[in-house]
Amino acid sequence: EVPALPGGEGLVMVANVASGTSDRVRALCDALPDAEVVECEPEDIPAELEKAADHARVLGVCGGDGTVNAAAEVALRHGLPLAVLPGGTLNHFAYDLGVEDVRDLCGALERGEGVRVDVGRFASGGRQGVFLNTFSLGVYPELVREREHWSSRIGGWPAGVLAAVRVLRADRHP
Repeated sequence: EVPALPGGEGLVMVANVASGTSDRVRALCDALPDAEVVECEPEDIPAELEKAADHARVLGVCGGDGTVNAAAEVALRHGLPLAVLPGGTLNHFAYDLGVEDVRDLCGALERGEGVRVDVGRFASGGRQGVFLNTFSLGVYPELVREREHWSSRIGGWPAGVLAAVRVLRADRHP
């Protein structure tokens, strides 16, 4: 069950400033004036998430996949709902939840709407953690695989364009 947070009261949002989140965070502060927002550098995120979880009714996060995964682990450990504001590059997880911008998140928070999601756990090389994931079939995984092959050589955006051309022109995808 997710509590309704009129004006954002009870939300503590931790934002990764390295993810280019400042515009989204300002919009969130305007829309939910009673929310607490903590903007921090990537290395401070784990500690800030722990501090936020100590007094939040809902733990919020704005950043990329790594930031969201870190927040999911803290929220799970503290038994808190997690509010995700897209702030990374692709934001597949937030988009799959139906949260594309501040308006979507604010509406859900004020109405107390949420969805239950699966969380995966991993242990590898002495490290443990959790991860959130989305699942795609068809052309998209092929595009990602091809983009990752080229991005270290020619950069992300050019690799994306090259991947689209190569995958969409080929007859090798499902």
